[in-house]
Amino acid sequence: MTDQPTAQGPTFTLPPPPVGLPPPRKRGGLKIAGMIGGGLVLLLAGVGIGSSAGGKTVTNTVTVPGPTVTVTAPAAAAPSVSVSAKAVTKPKPAGVVLSVSGTGMKNTAPFTIASGILTASYTYNCSSYGSSDNFIVDLQTPNQSNGNGDDQQIANVIGNGGSATTNIYPQNVGSQYYLAVQTDCNWSVTIKSP
Repeated sequence: MTDQPTAQGPTFTLPPPPVGLPPPRKRGGLKIAGMIGGGLVLLLAGVGIGSSAGGKTVTNTVTVPGPTVTVTAPAAAAPSVSVSAKAVTKPKPAGVVLSVSGTGMKNTAPFTIASGILTASYTYNCSSYGSSDNFIVDLQTPNQSNGNGDDQQIANVIGNGGSATTNIYPQNVGSQYYLAVQTDCNWSVTIKSP
């Protein structure tokens, strides 16, 4: 080995190869690729064996300076999620609140009034009765005696029959009302909200 100083620093000369030995072989790219491929096959085989055990696994790969490390661990159980929904009642669209018909006197079952303006339509026919009669219909609350009652007159006519439509204005919106019909004739009444 000879040291010869230059502007770039010392230079070293390698000794000749020993006699009788073949020159060293260069490692080809195929051999390195084969080793990498073999490692991948072993890795995939290990993952396959772990998966066939029936347990769920999570693989997390983190890149850090230096070699790459892959950690495979059993997956945590998924948290249970409970979803509940509350039924939402849609308000009734504008339309029929009550439609009822009959013969003779009747008080309907109570129903709730949700609007302060209603339209009432009625028909009556006394031909089966044989003569004209009084036809009276009121929309009223059940508590007429306590001073908080509401009584909206829909009809009060005398005749052989007829029909009409009128607006009524209930005072206790959100309260229960019923129809009180007084007649001996056939009749029908329909109440609509606007």
